[in-house]
Amino acid sequence: MHACKKADINFGEALLDNTHTYVVKTDSVTVDVATVYIDSFITNNKATGLTGVYTDPYFGVVKAKSFIEIAPPAFADTFQLTTFDSLELVLFLNKTWYGDTTKPVALSVYRLAQNLAYAEGSYMYNTTGFATYNDPLAATDVLLRPIQADSISIRLSDELGKEWLSMLQQADEYVKAPSTFRNYFKGLCIKAGGTDGVVFGFKDSIAVRLHFSKKDIYPVSRYVQFDINNREYQFNNISTDRQGTAISTISSANNELSSGATNNTGYMQYITGTLVKLRFPYLRNLLQLNGFTALSAAELRIKPVAGSFNAVYPLPPTLRLSTTDGTNTFQSDITTSVSGTEEVQTGSLTIDELYGINTYYSYDVTAYINYLLGLSENNRNGLLIAPVSDDVATSFSRLLVQDNQAQSYRTELILYYLSVQ
Repeated sequence: MHACKKADINFGEALLDNTHTYVVKTDSVTVDVATVYIDSFITNNKATGLTGVYTDPYFGVVKAKSFIEIAPPAFADTFQLTTFDSLELVLFLNKTWYGDTTKPVALSVYRLAQNLAYAEGSYMYNTTGFATYNDPLAATDVLLRPIQADSISIRLSDELGKEWLSMLQQADEYVKAPSTFRNYFKGLCIKAGGTDGVVFGFKDSIAVRLHFSKKDIYPVSRYVQFDINNREYQFNNISTDRQGTAISTISSANNELSSGATNNTGYMQYITGTLVKLRFPYLRNLLQLNGFTALSAAELRIKPVAGSFNAVYPLPPTLRLSTTDGTNTFQSDITTSVSGTEEVQTGSLTIDELYGINTYYSYDVTAYINYLLGLSENNRNGLLIAPVSDDVATSFSRLLVQDNQAQSYRTELILYYLSVQ
């Protein structure tokens, strides 16, 4: 136990029988690290579409595809004397991406063969999927420019565009209302091929624009826009092929991997189905120390593994800690009092820009550690490291942390306690 005397405090006879109390620091508490599996999570109605593919050296091949229902414009009988020009899908970028933007993304757009419908209740999940027709409406390579560009345009099938214009010209019942249109055209699936590139986000305010020319003295170019319908049905399917990684065996049947089986490392990327769980199995040994009186403070420092993050794979700017038990389900987030209000702690990330060796997230876990010290029964209680709630279904940021076996960058529980000598 590494300890140092911080202060010599005399509390007086009434409190401590005229003895002296020292504040002792220790950072040698065992921290067990494990990777736990998330079976599924809700991805619909998040106002964000995700599509793309990339290969992560630690998490495997990650793919995202988005499902969207669209609706026709308000009907107006203004399409006589028109000729078809083109049909395009416009994705409005939300300036989020993960992976290497210097590599092109092989995007494909497919027509759905099934109507979108909730998997259960009013939810769709990362594992939800719907059938598509075999032939794509578009297949093209796109070089993402997320900072410079606001949108991506993908030209869709001319055959489909001509069909839609013909239906508008003939005032077909299918194009007069969203409810009838969805029976004819059930929606779009936007996905990527290949194995290495980038996953990017776009707003759910997509646009399918039918461009045409209107006969006049001179032909006039115009377009009519089909927008998203039923925003609550828009969702993202996320899949991961972990073959060849240290966590390749994790699954619903094998849902917790000790760090001893994964290179003394825990792996967190919520959107691909993994969290890190921290436990303190020998914490109550503190109560047996000679002179131990009370815990004064507890700080948890989580240090990302060196070399596991960079410009392509940045660290999550914020992370929360949630209490859990043997079920590995979320319970209560660790909070702190700010002006009398309890707020979720998000790690106060410190980045060592100079040497890169002292980057860490820090949490005040005094109340939680005192709670654990008060338990007498055996338990599997611990803390889950996860993105903040708003990011769980849309962020690909990930974190690698090491256990006590690591010489550097190990996760530390730093305790300050009162000891009577």
